[in-house]
Amino acid sequence: MLTVKNLTMIFGGLTAVNDVSFIVNKNSIFGLIGPNGAGKTTLFNIISGFLEPLKGQIIFKGDDIQNLKPYQLNKKGIARTYQVIKIFKNITILESVMTAMHSRLKSGLLAAITGNNFLEERRATKRALEILEFVGLSHTSDNLAGSLSYGQQRQLEIAGALASEPSLLLLDEPAAGMNTKEKNDLIKLIKKIQDMGVTILIIEHNMRLIMGIADHICVLNEGKKIADGKPKEIQQNEDVIKAYLGGGDINDYNFRS
Repeated sequence: MLTVKNLTMIFGGLTAVNDVSFIVNKNSIFGLIGPNGAGKTTLFNIISGFLEPLKGQIIFKGDDIQNLKPYQLNKKGIARTYQVIKIFKNITILESVMTAMHSRLKSGLLAAITGNNFLEERRATKRALEILEFVGLSHTSDNLAGSLSYGQQRQLEIAGALASEPSLLLLDEPAAGMNTKEKNDLIKLIKKIQDMGVTILIIEHNMRLIMGIADHICVLNEGKKIADGKPKEIQQNEDVIKAYLGGGDINDYNFRS
């Protein structure tokens, strides 16, 4: 689904991403982890077209996508959420999801003027309600997006990403700030998304969550890839433990805590 080859990104004198390569298989959940400042979100921003790397290559479903803009990547099937929630708080939850469908809608200005966009709008409304049902927010569809709780806003952001019908979904710390129940609900939702056939690339600091859902994990530290493997392999990797502990005994850290 996605191949990242030798990506490098430098800001001034800081190498944020240093020759990073990995492969994300179709319909898998691929975890990207590492201490704060490891370069994870910078890597997401490169993959999603917000940053242009100094060097390297990104292949998505066989196509080189490195020079494409975010809206072009969205049309190709890549959607993402953000570390800091980004939603339109002053429109309804239903309208918020419908807004995120714009890359999949065909009616233009002429259709809007003549009223020929009615059928497409009706189909979009129906699909938006289905997505809200899927993420557990259908009962709130007429409320303002800003009225949602923090955890529900995360759900809405994911609903918006799903509205563009992605084949690859990038989740940037989706569990951040959530309570235990919200995290458990999030795990179920991510699994449901995978069951739909969507491939997921996820950044997450919650070790219990990422070790429980990821099929494969890549670990970054100071911009470099230090490990790449199955969750059990990552748990036993001394370089990974040292990166999180800053040194110390590998037995001092419990990845399932």
